[in-house]
Amino acid sequence: MNINPEIFQYEIFRDLLYIILAFAAVIIGAISFFAYKLIEKRIANQIKILVNETYLKTIAATLTHVGLMCWRNYKVEHIDEIKKRHLEHSLEFTNYAYQKYAINLKENKKENAELICVIKNNLAFYLTEGCRLGLYDREERELNCKLAIDYAEYVYKRKSKFPERAKRWIHTYNFVLFHCKDCIGLKKIGKLEE
Repeated sequence: MNINPEIFQYEIFRDLLYIILAFAAVIIGAISFFAYKLIEKRIANQIKILVNETYLKTIAATLTHVGLMCWRNYKVEHIDEIKKRHLEHSLEFTNYAYQKYAINLKENKKENAELICVIKNNLAFYLTEGCRLGLYDREERELNCKLAIDYAEYVYKRKSKFPERAKRWIHTYNFVLFHCKDCIGLKKIGKLEE
């Protein structure tokens, strides 16, 4: 049998080309698989972060709303003992919203920053109201007034970012400064604003 050397060279070349293409297909398949797994992992992490953030915001907003409902009950109640309980519940729900949920939110998103400000604004007002009514002993009153001032100043500094809430936040700031400055023995803190 006569084998033409030229044909034999082409067959070797063809077989070698098939091997190279098969090897390239395996490499491309492996790279594609690992790229898919990497993208899948990143997407799963992003979804986990978004779900967690949504959970934190939802629970914080709900508890803050419950605190606000207690506050509204406080404002219309006429029996002192029940009124006091409504104020305490306002503080408990809103403080829990902040300490357990909102504190874990990242403020780089506007809606997170706004929720944190709303919660701190409410806390500042509720704490000051408790101090104003004399619900705390001297030591607790000083601590709550300092905390109320911190919260009010925090929110006040961010009022320009949320102009639709600025008027209410300025009111809280003035209320806190007016009622807490004597409580902690300061002659003048901050500046009351119209």
